[in-house]
Amino acid sequence: MKNIETHNQTDALTTELKNHSERKVGQDLSPLTKQLQLVFKDKIDLIVLYGSCLRSNNFTEGILDFYVIVDNYHEAYNSPFFALLNKALPPNVFYIESNTGNETLRAKYAVISMEDFYKATNKWFHPYVWARFAQPVRLIYAKNDNLRRGFYQCLTNSVIRYIKESLPLLHEGEVTSEKIWTNALELSYSAELRPERSGRCNEIVKQSLNDLSKLIDLALPAFDCLKPTSKTNTYLFSCNSKQKNNYRHRWLARRWQGKILSILRLMKAVLTFHDCVEYAAWKINRHSGIEIEITPALKKFPILLGFKVLWQLLRRGAIR
Repeated sequence: MKNIETHNQTDALTTELKNHSERKVGQDLSPLTKQLQLVFKDKIDLIVLYGSCLRSNNFTEGILDFYVIVDNYHEAYNSPFFALLNKALPPNVFYIESNTGNETLRAKYAVISMEDFYKATNKWFHPYVWARFAQPVRLIYAKNDNLRRGFYQCLTNSVIRYIKESLPLLHEGEVTSEKIWTNALELSYSAELRPERSGRCNEIVKQSLNDLSKLIDLALPAFDCLKPTSKTNTYLFSCNSKQKNNYRHRWLARRWQGKILSILRLMKAVLTFHDCVEYAAWKINRHSGIEIEITPALKKFPILLGFKVLWQLLRRGAIR
């Protein structure tokens, strides 16, 4: 009986995530999506919008974030080199922009195969993908209904995985949905090289707190250590010390793994991302307030001199 109830609740969570991802966005993004379809033609399975522009509903002042999910790398690219890079360390990241009247839409898009996307949201140890897709996203394009349904299931898996992996690092006792999501975001951010100021994770959670709180309620049957209380969006959390130590070690391993993967992805972006140095400097300044001097030498040797800049940023606390 418990398995049936859990399955029904999982269905309810999937339905809720479907409804979230199908909400309209406040901007016509077709100029960008048409460009993507020109690049990849009929090899695109899904186009997904996520990130800070979606959260703020401001699509013209920042850089939009897309995931382009393709059938397979070798057919998606004209270049075998890009296909090999994508297979070796997904995703590849590229930049596009489109001028529409007086507005310019700018975006970066990450390319991943449907096979790797499924593995990333179900099996990957590192949270690089499942942490992103546990947060609000919009499904902009789907090739067919089967892919659409599979995507919703991947969202469900991401939410459950994200909460289940991060819960044991909370203190026992009463916890709020805001605390649960903030804790999860802080852990996943710590597993990458990110220029985020203190308190940023809680600000992000507050932007979508009503939706995120509902997801916890619908996912509750998946968490043995979390029980509802009589208070709204408040739960009783309990976890034994062995589990806590196990998950603490898992996140410590993710932090080290994530730093290495982040550096490798930054090096790879030099080969795929147009004006990657300018973008990195802009993002660091936007999130930390620290300005990076873009010298001709840095633009010419971004990988070699980038390590020096990275070390300076780590020492100043601009990147964690």
